Amino acid sequence: MPKDIDMVCAKYEAKLRAGRGTLARHGSVEQQMCNFRAAYQHARELEARVREVLVAEDVPSVHHPFYFAFARRLDRLSHVCAGESLRLEAKAYLDYWAARGLAAPVLRLICVQAFDLAL
Repeated sequence: MPKDIDMVCAKYEAKLRAGRGTLARHGSVEQQMCNFRAAYQHARELEARVREVLVAEDVPSVHHPFYFAFARRLDRLSHVCAGESLRLEAKAYLDYWAARGLAAPVLRLICVQAFDLAL
């Protein structure tokens, strides 16, 4: 069951304020919490989009973490690359994960539905 974002953020903030978490060198707790909340929310939204594809394609739940790892890698790439460069990198990762045993059609659907990226 997904955790409530407010609960996760409250726990993280308590750790930061107690000195048990690593504070960014050039920031405040408030700024770091804002960044953490945005990143956590983005990750949850990405996971939900990928999960929709996996459920629609009847992928066994034991394989879900591998597809999520593929999606997280594409997400990181989308922050550094764009356009044709992103498409080529995504294709390379699709081939890599397909060679490791994941279904290429499902990986393509993740690219299209979660990232609006046609391969």
